[in-house]
This record gives sequence, C-alpha cells and structure tokens, in this order.
Amino acid sequence: MRQDPREGCRLDPAAEESLAIRFRRIDQHLAGIVNDWLRKDDITFSQIVLLYYLRERPGGQATQKEIGQALRIAHPTCIGLIRRLSCKKLVETAVDTRNRRFRVVRLTDRARDLIREADEGKSELEKQVTKGFSEEEERLLRDLLKRVDENLASVRMTGEEAEGRAPRQGGNT
Repeated sequence: MRQDPREGCRLDPAAEESLAIRFRRIDQHLAGIVNDWLRKDDITFSQIVLLYYLRERPGGQATQKEIGQALRIAHPTCIGLIRRLSCKKLVETAVDTRNRRFRVVRLTDRARDLIREADEGKSELEKQVTKGFSEEEERLLRDLLKRVDENLASVRMTGEEAEGRAPRQGGNT
C-alpha cells in the first residue's frame, strides 16, 4: 500500500483504481453470472437483451432495422442474432404488412416463458448487487449510474459526430 503524504496513512489500492477498470470488472462479473444462468437454455446475453427489447414493444414485435438501431448493433449482427433465436423457436419473422421491404420479428410463447424465468433470476441478481444497501443508497446508486450512462453516451456521440461518422455499432451474438 502506498502512503498518503498529507495524512501519514496508507491508501487502499482499490480506492485509487480507475473508474473504467472498476466498471469493466463489474461488467465482467455481471455478464459471467448472467451467461452462466442462460447457458442452461442455450441463450447468450445478447440474445436475451433482444428478447427483452421485443417484450417492451407493442405486440412483442419490431422490424429488424428497429432492433439494430435500438441495440446499436450492425445489420449483419442483428440478422445473425435473429437467425439463432429463430432456430431456437424464440422468435418468428415475417414480411411487414405495412411495408414489404421490412421484416418483422416477434416473440413466441416459448420466448415469453423464458423471459419470465429470466425475470426471476434478474430480480435475484439485483438483490445480490444491492445487498446491504439502504433504500436511499440503492436509489442513489441507480441515479448515479443513470448519470454516468448519460455522460458517457453524450461523450461518445459528440466524438463520433466530430469525426463525421454514424454512432459506432457492434456487439456480441
């Protein structure tokens, strides 16, 4: 441990760790736990995110283009995700009746059941994440994380706009 010359006491190295490293480690913990839970259903984190997105949409459906934009993933990545979910009978695709150039993706009953199970796991995980927090601390954590997310989104968008390109896309399938 390094000593703080102002106070004459030792500093905790974890307290000096960069926020980026801390967020990355938290992300790895959460993704690992979620992927372990989803493995039994042969689903990845990216796939469940797409299913959750569809659940929130009217009628449990959206076009491929809407999905790609909402999840910030490239078109080929989106197609691959949808194809794998379709093979698992979790989504169905059809030509959009309003505009035949688009394909609509909709949840199946099997996907709705899987999401209900995932909701239970998500609730348990959130309890574990906030274990020992008071209601006020949990509310503060959510508020602070929302602000961090908004700050980073604006920095990312500003940098991409300055370079004259569209927001970066990509993701895991």
